[in-house]
Amino acid sequence: LPFALWPSTEQGEEKCASGSTVIGPGGQSMIFYTSFGHGIPPSDAPEQWVALGDRELLVWRKHRANPILTSDVHDGVQISEWRDPFVFQHEHSYFMVIGGKVHRNSRSRAGVMLYRALNQDLTEWQFVNVLYEWPDAGTRSLECPNLFRFGDTWLLFFSYHPPPTRTAYLIGTFDTETYTFNPERQGSLDLSPM
Repeated sequence: LPFALWPSTEQGEEKCASGSTVIGPGGQSMIFYTSFGHGIPPSDAPEQWVALGDRELLVWRKHRANPILTSDVHDGVQISEWRDPFVFQHEHSYFMVIGGKVHRNSRSRAGVMLYRALNQDLTEWQFVNVLYEWPDAGTRSLECPNLFRFGDTWLLFFSYHPPPTRTAYLIGTFDTETYTFNPERQGSLDLSPM
């Protein structure tokens, strides 16, 4: 099959990083991904973009609302290594988690950020809070986070650096009033070096 997604250089894209695919509220297939502009390193300010798929999922077109998220959404909270959006639905709302590193008060921690969709097109998002911070200060970033539910239990998993890269999971609760994740136990999904 042909490539589904590649950088739109005419729109300033140089690289496309990973993300997730969902069926949106109107039945529209959507790829959410991280877009890097020309000369933008991963530690700086990438953007989050969306592409819409046709019925057969063979042809994808970039949404005219791109970028749907820029680092300005954090309202003063400094986030670096910000990438890999994962979109999910809970009750009647759509949420997104993105990995990165949070810098505040001369302290830096790798973390997972939480966002909530403000419209039915999933093109307007609000930063809710830092959902989880990894305790090891030496970790560069958390990547490819996923948050999903089994009954009343929630599973958060992600990869973390520095090398060797590992994949961790956390089992706990997701409080939909405070939008916080409370881990109860954790483990490793992948111990292989990368």
